[in-house]
Amino acid sequence: MRTIIENATIFAGPEFNIIEGFIEIKNGKIQEIGSGSAPVGRKIDAKKAIVLPGLINAHTHIGDSIAKEAALGKSLKEAVEPPFSIKHKILQVTSESDLIENMRLTAEDMLESGITCFADFREGGIVGVNQLKTALTGLPIKRYIL
Repeated sequence: MRTIIENATIFAGPEFNIIEGFIEIKNGKIQEIGSGSAPVGRKIDAKKAIVLPGLINAHTHIGDSIAKEAALGKSLKEAVEPPFSIKHKILQVTSESDLIENMRLTAEDMLESGITCFADFREGGIVGVNQLKTALTGLPIKRYIL
């Protein structure tokens, strides 16, 4: 099935050339980016929208999502240094289900913001990696878990 995103302001190519036009998508892949009349197909009107490649967040700590605002205004030591920082105190009392839920909410926020790929510096060894994998189940976001 073909989908056409039309009436779009498109940032295209490595130079992010600005094109007023359409994007043709077939089987989940871009087939054509052009200006002028769009080909026939299921159409999405992108008037007043900007279409650009997915963004990449190259350094995340999604496991800290549960406490991301808790350390505002604090020193680095007070915020994240083990074992007595605000981050570590919060993580000690957080249930696994709440941690996973907050990681998922953060990933959903990234997708809504145009981030389609991230690299996460996951703490907690294999348990932490598996928690993040669980949180991301079914989400169309690329991830690199370090």
